[in-house]
Amino acid sequence: MDAMLSNSVLAEKVMYRLSMLAHEKIERSRTNSTLRLFSKKNRIAEASKIDVPAVKACPSWRTKAALKTTKK
Repeated sequence: MDAMLSNSVLAEKVMYRLSMLAHEKIERSRTNSTLRLFSKKNRIAEASKIDVPAVKACPSWRTKAALKTTKK
C-alpha cells in the first residue's frame, strides 16, 4: 500500500515538474521571439540613420538589406 502511495506521489511530482518545464520553455520562446523582434527593429532604425554614401563606402549586406526595407 505504501509503495502504491509513494508511486502516485512520485508520479504527481514528475507531472508537475514536466508541466513547469513546458511552461518555462514557452516563456523562453516568447522572450526570444520578442528579443529577435526588438533587435530587428533596432537594426533597421540604426541603418536608417546612416546616409547612403556611408553605406556605399562600407558595403555591408545587412545594412543594405535594412535600408531596402525602410525605404518602402
